Amino acid sequence: MVQNIVVIDTCALMNKNTLKFLSKSNIPQFYVFEESFQELKKLQKKGKNLEKLKIASKILDSLNKKNKLVRVNSSATTHADAAILSRVHDGATKKDMLIITDDKNLARDLLKTKTCKSVNYRDVYIKKVDEFGDLIDTLAYFGKQKSVKEGVKVEGSKTLIKTYIPEKNDKIKLMSKEQDMDIVLPESLVQGGEGKIYFYGDLAIKIFHANKLTQERVEKLKLLSDKNITIPNVATVNGIVFNETNDIVGYSMKKFEGKTLEAVLLKSIDRNKAKEIAKNILTTINKLHKKNILMGDINPNNILVDDKNQICLIDVDSYQIDNYPCYVFKEEFLPPEFSGENMGTYMRDVSNEYFPISILLFKILMNGKHPYDQRQSEKTLSERIKTLNFKYSVDGKELENTPKGIWNTLWNELPEYMRLHFYKAFTQNEKRYTCEFWLKLLKNL
Repeated sequence: MVQNIVVIDTCALMNKNTLKFLSKSNIPQFYVFEESFQELKKLQKKGKNLEKLKIASKILDSLNKKNKLVRVNSSATTHADAAILSRVHDGATKKDMLIITDDKNLARDLLKTKTCKSVNYRDVYIKKVDEFGDLIDTLAYFGKQKSVKEGVKVEGSKTLIKTYIPEKNDKIKLMSKEQDMDIVLPESLVQGGEGKIYFYGDLAIKIFHANKLTQERVEKLKLLSDKNITIPNVATVNGIVFNETNDIVGYSMKKFEGKTLEAVLLKSIDRNKAKEIAKNILTTINKLHKKNILMGDINPNNILVDDKNQICLIDVDSYQIDNYPCYVFKEEFLPPEFSGENMGTYMRDVSNEYFPISILLFKILMNGKHPYDQRQSEKTLSERIKTLNFKYSVDGKELENTPKGIWNTLWNELPEYMRLHFYKAFTQNEKRYTCEFWLKLLKNL
C-alpha cells in the first residue's frame, strides 16, 4: 500500500503514540492542515489539554527539523476536519490518501467517500496509531463495546413432570402448524445431557430425559412454538412432541447435516475456513441478540458445521427468552462474574454473553485452544478465568506460562489488531466487544 499524501489531523498530533509511530516511520512527508495549527493555538489560549499540546509541539518540531512537514493552506473552513473532508473530495481523484486520525466521527465521514458512485475516487485509508506505535483501522481500534452488567437472580422451576418418556419403537404425536403426525421413534443416534435426539425424515426430534422435564421447560417450549421464531441457521422449534398420555415430552426441529464445532476443531483447519465459520456463527448469534434472545450455553458442542462451512445453532430449548433463563452452561465458558454460580437461577444480560463469544472466537482461530489454557499453572481453568489470567502477549513474545508447542506461533500469525483486542477481551472486565465488532475485525483478517 503506497500513499501519495499522508495527513495527520489535530487529535492525532496530540497523541503520544504518534511519537512512537514517527520514530520508526520511513514516510517522507506528512501533511498538516493550517486549521490544525489554528485549533492548537485556540487550545493554548484557553489553557486546555496542555500536556497533549506539548506532544503536538514536539511532533511538529521534529517533522519540521527533518523537512517532513508540509503545511496545507485552506481558506474553505476554520475546522480541520472539514478541511480534510474538502481536500478528499477535491483531490482524491488524483492521489491516494492516508489519513491518521483518532476521531471516530471523521473516520465514519471519510469512509462514506468509498461508497460514492458518481465520482471515481482513489483509495482513502483511515488509520489510528495504537499503543505500540503501529497503524490500525480507526473504527476497528475503538470497537463497539458494552459495559458488563450483573445477572438478575430468579427462582427456577424444579417441578418435575412425572410421565412416561418415549423410547425406541414407542409412538409419539408431533403437532406443528403445518400438520400433525403419528410417529414411531427410530433408534436414537445422539444423546446429550438434556435428552435424546431421534432423526425422522428431514426432522430432528428431541425427547427430554425424565429428570429434565420440568413444568417451566414445557411452558418455555410452548412459548417458542407460539412465537414461531424463524432465524436462518438456528434449529428453532417447529413442532411439539406428545407421548401417548398426551403429555409434552419434547419438540422437533429441522435436521441439519453436519459435525459439532468441537469435532471440527479437533483437526487443524486453515485460516480461511476458520474465518468463514466464525463469521457465520457471529452473524447468527447477533440475529438472536437483535430479537432479545440469548444463546446462553455457548460452547462448540451446541454448534453444527457442514462441509461448506455453513452452521446451525442447536439446543434452542435452553436459550434465554422472555422471562425464561438458560438452565445449562459449561464452566469453561462462564464469564468471571458468574464463576461458581448456578446459571439456571440467573437472567443474563447480553454483556454476560459477549465473554463466552470471545472465548469461542479465540478457539476457532486458534485450532481449539482455550484462551486461558496455560502450562505449569496450579490454578484451575475456572480460577484463571475469574482472575482474567491470560498468558499471551500482544507483542507476540512467549511468556512464562504461554502454552508450549504451536500455540504462540498461531497467536503471532493473527494480525496485531486481533491480538490487541483479544488481549483486552481477556484481561479487563469493564467492557466487552459485541458480535458486530468482532465481525468488523474478521473482515480484515
